[in-house]
Amino acid sequence: MLSRRDEFRQLLVLAVLCIFLFFFGLANFGLVGADEPRYAQIGREMFTRSDWVTPRLHGEVWLEKPVLYYWLEMVSYKLFGVSDWAARLPAAVLGAILIAAIYFFARRFRAGSQMEAAMITASSVAIFGFARGVSTDMPLAVFCVLALLAWWAFFETQQRIWLVGCYVSLALATLAKGPIALVLAGLVLGAVAALLRDYKILLRTLWLPGIAVFCAVALPWYVLVQLRNPQFFSEFILRHNLARFSTDLFRHSRPFWYFVPVLLVGLLPWTTLSVAGAVKAFRTWRIERQPYSLFLLLWGVIPVIFFSLSESKLPGYILPAIPAWTLLAADYLHTSLREQKKNPGALIATHGLASAIVVAAVVLAPRFMLERHPHFGLSLLLGVLAVAAATFLFVAGIILWRGTGMVRFVTLIPLLVSVAYVVRLAAPLIDLTQSARPVAKNIEQVNSPMAAFKVPRALEYGLGFYRDQRIARYERGEVPEQGHFLLAAEGTQKELESFLLQRARQLSRPGSQENLPTCDSLADGELLRPVGAFPAQRIEYYRIKKTVLCR
Repeated sequence: MLSRRDEFRQLLVLAVLCIFLFFFGLANFGLVGADEPRYAQIGREMFTRSDWVTPRLHGEVWLEKPVLYYWLEMVSYKLFGVSDWAARLPAAVLGAILIAAIYFFARRFRAGSQMEAAMITASSVAIFGFARGVSTDMPLAVFCVLALLAWWAFFETQQRIWLVGCYVSLALATLAKGPIALVLAGLVLGAVAALLRDYKILLRTLWLPGIAVFCAVALPWYVLVQLRNPQFFSEFILRHNLARFSTDLFRHSRPFWYFVPVLLVGLLPWTTLSVAGAVKAFRTWRIERQPYSLFLLLWGVIPVIFFSLSESKLPGYILPAIPAWTLLAADYLHTSLREQKKNPGALIATHGLASAIVVAAVVLAPRFMLERHPHFGLSLLLGVLAVAAATFLFVAGIILWRGTGMVRFVTLIPLLVSVAYVVRLAAPLIDLTQSARPVAKNIEQVNSPMAAFKVPRALEYGLGFYRDQRIARYERGEVPEQGHFLLAAEGTQKELESFLLQRARQLSRPGSQENLPTCDSLADGELLRPVGAFPAQRIEYYRIKKTVLCR
């Protein structure tokens, strides 16, 4: 039994770890990818309109995802103002809530392993990575995890207060990303009941007051959004759930085995211990029929298998499974410490290799950001190998020398150094090459309508957030009739001129063509005029005159 002083020290260590991994430097580089700025902008528009029901993107109804993360953004914007880091803040807070829940769960039901469980979960690449970004995957994962932990607490104690927590968490997970929360929880709990041959546990779980709590929390928004937007059911349920799962409608098709490497990378630097923990849990279940081992195994495996069957695959889909694997790693590590077992040399070496991979990836990342097809010179490769080798020797060597008790310390040191490097030293490069924030600052004096041609979606949505302005896109046929500012991919000027000439011909009316100049006679600058560039992201700027007609 921990003393209050010891527990306070543990919580203080976890608080510092969470602050560093989840909150430190959230504003050091701008929003990246297409999803971050898009979700940040939706939250802003709901906040500006004081509309808690209908998500909108640049004034258009946007029903791809439910509303929970947008609500959290609205609260953050109210407290701290609209900014990129304020949009990320809810994910960081949710990450801290997840770690606190795992700590107190392990302290209650797996006493002595709570620090291993919390620290391993917090420092897994998938967890702290998603906790630092604007994403609906984080709230889904956090509340799915809380629901499953609460269910296990009910299973062990038979106290229905835990079922209330389970149903509230499932309701919030449903508000985060939809009915997939019920599907994942149902599959895991159904499989547990089947393998335990205890179907009565399902009947005890399907508790009418709990179901009523779920409906009271989750259903009001679904009813309101459907009433205000009759297309919601077909757009969200049919298109963005069923069609996304069963077809490649959104062009996210990946091989069946895609989530295996995603899982292994997401668990770094604890991948080896997680796999070892899963093997130990399987053996424990096979020999002792211990329900907890079965529960973690099924929770860790079922989401991976389920989403492997989906036609659409994205890394965040299996985020709800990650804590099950980190709990397996924590259980394995705690058992080794308690029983003073000496871990096999191969296991220690593989664990050291996992830490070396993290450090090597961090060192190499800037080269990929700067060059589309990076060239790795001998000196760079030797430098990366030297850093990776030093990390491997540090981690594996100290564990072999001082024992399993040093695993947490020696694993966290290179990881924390890597995170500090990314957040402090590499952040300006990430911002310059991956975010629309510096581009928006570079063209902040432009006040005209804006369009894009052959640029990444991340830049289109990023400028939409940082300029709070809809960016038209030529490829979708969105060419403003008035003069406007255009961002085009580097080297596309000839293609752009051809596009504008073809459009000028198409728009000219047959009866009035004799009064129009021939397209071949248009002088340089009559269709477009280059006005600058942003080389770091291979973007060129053009001024486009109002629509020109020719024959």
